[in-house]
Amino acid sequence: MLKGTVQIYEGSDIPKYKQLIVFLKKQNERYEPKKSKVLTFEQIIKFLNDVWNESYLFIQVALIFALNETMRGEELRSLTLNDIEENEAVIVVTLRNTKRKKKRVFTITWKVTALSCRKLRPQNIGHSRFFVYYRNGKCTVLPVGINTFYSLPGKIAEYLKLPDSSSYTSHCMRRSLATMLVDNGSTIPNLKRLGGWTSTSSAEGYIGESIQNKIQTSKKIFRRSNQQEVSKNCPWQHSSSPSSSIMDVSLNEFSKSTLNGILFQNISNCTFSFYGNEIV
Repeated sequence: MLKGTVQIYEGSDIPKYKQLIVFLKKQNERYEPKKSKVLTFEQIIKFLNDVWNESYLFIQVALIFALNETMRGEELRSLTLNDIEENEAVIVVTLRNTKRKKKRVFTITWKVTALSCRKLRPQNIGHSRFFVYYRNGKCTVLPVGINTFYSLPGKIAEYLKLPDSSSYTSHCMRRSLATMLVDNGSTIPNLKRLGGWTSTSSAEGYIGESIQNKIQTSKKIFRRSNQQEVSKNCPWQHSSSPSSSIMDVSLNEFSKSTLNGILFQNISNCTFSFYGNEIV
């Protein structure tokens, strides 16, 4: 963005200044940008299910919309009644005013809650914006402004009594959904499509911050390690029969091992014989 801005307004091509590029990279070493905190799946479900106060109705509906398509604040603000189509089982939402200027379509299954705002809208409103302010038990004619959408994650964090609620900024919704998708095994192409990202590096940033992804990687590493340990320490005796395998395993010898269990993989038509004294 900085390179493009300088190119347009100053007519200077920054990549030509080699020493400047080296200096900027040097200054960027060990720099860690401050990022918004994320809401976990459990925290989001708790907020949607436990809140019965009508003053939080607008926040609940906005949260449902934002999480289904990682909607940005501007996309929520510009959403209109014409962008929402109600079917029997789901709501079909079409985003026309997007940052990348490309139309996106998604569905919402939380149908009752998502349509609450539309049912409470007063008649004869002079605009078609979907989100209007909800105050004193009823909807007003005033459309919700962009800054209100940006403040929603902080209000959710306050309700849940999360520490440092001010760290849940306007980018929290997109980061939260992206992290949940990665935790559930979503691929980079799917993540980019849903979030509207064109840069792979942006999508990969969420994978690197996913604790669940790190746990799965660690399990894969140590699973291989455990398999090798079993092959070294297990006193297995294989028969020479070509059609079947018989493995005699002494439980006494296993009791002396530090292994916590036996792992069998890729085997068929086998007979296992376990014998030994009682293991305490």
